[in-house]
Amino acid sequence: LDIGGPHKAFRDLDIYDAPSVLDNLVFKELSKHNSNDVATYKFNGKATPGNEYYCDVVNMSIFQEMSYDFVFAPYVLERLINPLQAIKEITRILKPRGFCIVVLPWKDETGDHLREVSQFSEILDHYKIQRDETDVRDHLYEILCNYDVDRDPTVHSIEKLVERSLDHYENRALNVHVFDFDLIKKCFEFFNYTVIDTQLIYPHHQIVLARLNN
Repeated sequence: LDIGGPHKAFRDLDIYDAPSVLDNLVFKELSKHNSNDVATYKFNGKATPGNEYYCDVVNMSIFQEMSYDFVFAPYVLERLINPLQAIKEITRILKPRGFCIVVLPWKDETGDHLREVSQFSEILDHYKIQRDETDVRDHLYEILCNYDVDRDPTVHSIEKLVERSLDHYENRALNVHVFDFDLIKKCFEFFNYTVIDTQLIYPHHQIVLARLNN
């Protein structure tokens, strides 16, 4: 399962060459589709196309348990208020000893370079109380105070950042949480994964490969 694909920036990882069939999950067009809508997803000239589904990664109830061998989620978790809920859903749809590959922005070379790495205790608290993805409240002030718009070509002013931030649920453009390798490892271990490998691809990509232990 590819989340938000196709991600052309990651062709060098062979993500799109390895599987014989690849499905895709789309959130940005969710308002245009019903949860039971399915389109064709074909990438890298696969002989057998997969399916494109429309749902939110924090609620993938349209998928049955143990449906996938691996899930590829680049630039997803940091944009969620409740990333542990997303990992829980990924865990539910993975087969035993399935793999999850995530890509997270390396803060030192992004607009987040002035922000502190998020605390696992905060992320865990959001999970326990099931903070909704529309509820960006206490994060917004910290982001607006510390985000460096000069390092983000998609935002040209603090006013544009505010405008984008207020519509976070629809565009998922905010990096709500700031991750490093230690934090994402704690998130995966919470759901009984083993982190197999981590790699920093300069300047932006923190890549993590994790395997579900059961």
